[in-house]
Amino acid sequence: IWRKPTGFDPERGQFHTYLFTLARSRAIDRLRSTTLRTNKSNAAARSVAAERSTAAADLSPARMALVVERRQMVREAIEILDPEHRHALELAYFDGLTHVEIAEQLSMPLGTVKTRIRQAMQILRHQLKELNE
Repeated sequence: IWRKPTGFDPERGQFHTYLFTLARSRAIDRLRSTTLRTNKSNAAARSVAAERSTAAADLSPARMALVVERRQMVREAIEILDPEHRHALELAYFDGLTHVEIAEQLSMPLGTVKTRIRQAMQILRHQLKELNE
């Protein structure tokens, strides 16, 4: 209503009907968006699980051991992160949220979210580089 005050036409109906219609539409949009994101996330998880099982079947035991070792190294590096950096990173890379969605969910400025994710990635890069040396 604030963005488009000219959207209301008194000849088409009463203001409160217009207001309720806008609110209902936004609520439905939000519900659909959440449901779609959840479905995409579940589908992505199933896809990753299928790829892992297929990839695991194709790997030699030595290669599989290397994959398991690297996965553990990444988990340990993520655990080293402070909670603020870790949470932002997990929302971005494991939950698939955009930076804007993360900022809304965490109630913080978009720039702060971007900085935390970038810093987390730099810390992980440094930690994993040390583990590989």
